[in-house]
Amino acid sequence: MMDEVDWLTHWRQVFADLDLVSAPSWRSRPTPTESHLSRLEGVIKCGLPASYRAFVKVIGPGYLARSFKIFAPGYRGATVIDFLSNNKWQEEEAGRRENPEQVRRLVAFADFGYDYFVWDTGEVTDPAGPEYRIYYVPRQHDEPLLRINDSFASFIQQDCLGGGYWGLIGGVWAETWEDDEGQVRSSRCFDPVCERPRSAV
Repeated sequence: MMDEVDWLTHWRQVFADLDLVSAPSWRSRPTPTESHLSRLEGVIKCGLPASYRAFVKVIGPGYLARSFKIFAPGYRGATVIDFLSNNKWQEEEAGRRENPEQVRRLVAFADFGYDYFVWDTGEVTDPAGPEYRIYYVPRQHDEPLLRINDSFASFIQQDCLGGGYWGLIGGVWAETWEDDEGQVRSSRCFDPVCERPRSAV
């Protein structure tokens, strides 16, 4: 079982191998701190996965594989990546779907083309993490939530960087490529957003 310290080491290794779509100095930019993450947990009333906490401390918010935008606390006003401003949709969405109670307990941590990737805080897959089942919320209200993965780290490594998401949706994207076996793969890159945190949460 990996704790947050182990995850910090892991994400540093992953980050070192990603192509940075920015100036090299952005690899060492300030990122959210322990206090940002603890305050966020107090606001959203649930624990954040240790794997996510370590990810945003090491890598921060931005576009992973040119397609998946990761949110983080500390960027109020930068709505494109601000965690809290991207979590004000649940009640309205609940009124449009057949599973309103599930929608109300969702927490968005990333998006793809303005459709959210969320943790279902009612479906805990690892209490020690904690880790939650991850779903994709389609923009069309008559489409069901799509189950993606059971942990944040697996979502990053398998679905975003590994290309697994494209297999789930049965499609490809402009920023993908096929390996020798015909498997769709994602670009292993990261495009940071915002030089540093600028708010308390």
